[in-house]
Parts: sequence; structure tokens; C-alpha cells
Amino acid sequence: MQECRTYRGRAIKRQYKIIYLEKAMTVTVIVFFHAIITVRNELIFPQVEKYPTTVFLNSISRQLTEENHISAPKPINHINQYHRRAKTINKKQEQQILDYYSTNDKYIRSKTHSNAHQTVFAKESDKYQWLVLEQKSQCEVEVRQTDNHGAITARDNYELTGNLPKCVGVERLCEGANFQIPFNADEINLIYQFGEQTKAETCASLSAIFPQIKDSDTRRIVSGTLKKLNSLSEETCAELTATTKRRKLTERDHSIRTRLAK
Repeated sequence: MQECRTYRGRAIKRQYKIIYLEKAMTVTVIVFFHAIITVRNELIFPQVEKYPTTVFLNSISRQLTEENHISAPKPINHINQYHRRAKTINKKQEQQILDYYSTNDKYIRSKTHSNAHQTVFAKESDKYQWLVLEQKSQCEVEVRQTDNHGAITARDNYELTGNLPKCVGVERLCEGANFQIPFNADEINLIYQFGEQTKAETCASLSAIFPQIKDSDTRRIVSGTLKKLNSLSEETCAELTATTKRRKLTERDHSIRTRLAK
């Protein structure tokens, strides 16, 4: 009799254990699917990169993909997020950059040609004279300026690390050629200090100080600046001088206000 009760007790314990395991598995499955539904398209494991589904609409698109040697589509997190410019360059920074290049004939935003990738400003008097602000990275903006024929005459780069956009690259179109001439920081400082309204006056101002310079490195910088300025057209040289002076004066005033605020 005692043996029968023991056997019966073991059977009941085994049955409860089976029921408990079934319930545990059921809860695990419910939690797993709930996590998938909640997370949806987000990555559950950070180490795993998720690729969007590739759909070839026709044979041409398939051929282009094969020719470009794309073995797999790019991950979603590799898509250029800087096309949404509103999150990186604000209106104040945009206006500051615009003021550097503005003259009496001001630039006006072109809603027709602006898009998510870039903002286009055009002159009131000439629709071909553009100023284009394009976001290159989270903290870098490229500024391109065109003449009345649509040719790019200026290409500058700015960093947006502080309240005031910082110019980190200056290029101007060589006259009679199809390439840009780069100017370094020392050459830009010379143009700021000795630049005049016209190309001839600026070159004359730099030539006047050249005999007085004893330092070989400074003589090389002045000589290189003169050579580059002489390679520019009259209009491009005048624009470079005016833009440089406006930018440097703004930077100086901002620096003074920053020091006084401390």
C-alpha cells in the first residue's frame, strides 16, 4: 500500500513538472514575438547590420548593379543622413555664410532649385549667378559660387563646430582655365591685410612690402600669393578680397564679443 502511494506521488510530481515546462515555453514564445512586434525594424543585436530588401525592377537596373560590382545593398545606417540639412546647419549659420558673399545685389533663396541636398540662392539681376550651400558632412558645408555663365568661380569649405562657421578651405577659378586655385591660411591673411578694391591695387600693395621682408618663408608666402592672384580674373580677385575681408571682420568682432562675455 505504501509503495503504491509513493509511485502515485512521483507520477503527480512528474505531471506538475511537465505542465510547468509547457507554461514556461509558452511565456518565452510570447515574450519573443512581443519583442519582435515592438522593435519592428530596429536592430535587436547591435553587432548585426540590417540590409534593406533589394528589388530589381527591370533587367537594366540588374545590369547596372552587376556592372558596379555591388555584391550586397548598402546598410541602412550607411545612408547619407546629412541630406536632412535642417538638423545640421541652422538658419543663423546659413545667413552668416550668405552675408560673406553678399554685395549690393543680394542673393535670394531659390525655392525652385533648392532641395534636400542643397540650398540655392540666386541674384536678383541674374538667375545664373548662384550661391550653393551643400552639406558634405555633419560639420562641413561646401559653398559654390557661379558667374553669369553658370561656371563655378569659387569653392569654399566651412566647419560648423562653433557658433560661427569657420572657413577651412578657399579655392578660386583660374582665368582662362578649368581648374580651381587653392589658397592656404597664410595667403588668405595676406589678402585680408593688404587687399584692395581692384586686382591691380592688391598686387601693388603686396609688391610694395616684398623688398622689406627679410624672412625667407614670408617672402615665399608673399610671392606665392602674388602669383595666384595674378592667375585670377579681375572679377574673381575682387570677389575674393571682398569676401575675405567680410569674413575676417566678422570673425574678429565675434572673437571680441566672446572675450568680453567671459
